[in-house]
Amino acid sequence: MFLGEMNIATLQSSVIIIQEYATSAGYFLALIGAVLAVQCTVLFIKNDKKNRDRLGKVLFFEALFFLLLIPSSIHHLLGVALSWTFVNIYVGLSFLLQALLIALPFLTLRRNLGKPHNHALILNWIAIGTPAVV
Repeated sequence: MFLGEMNIATLQSSVIIIQEYATSAGYFLALIGAVLAVQCTVLFIKNDKKNRDRLGKVLFFEALFFLLLIPSSIHHLLGVALSWTFVNIYVGLSFLLQALLIALPFLTLRRNLGKPHNHALILNWIAIGTPAVV
């Protein structure tokens, strides 16, 4: 019994450590994305052509931020299943849905920005990704 409890405690500690590192990295990536977004705004106002490439980088960093919510989601969902403290199934599901519903459209939109001739496809992914963020 003690060995099983020790393995659960080790698992819980490992999941928490991974979650914390992913969260910290995610915030730094979001900061980089925010700085690039401000630069995109300035380039857009100046009508600069480098805006599309920079916007792709913003979408990439923001998508990574949301993908790094997956370890937190796993921690909460696994914690509910294993009766850990300070976990909530709604938080776990919320983080998982954010990762899926926001990151995937952002990454797809980033890929499609490289094909400027397909303007309709870019607008479709903008229409999909924007409500997911809100």
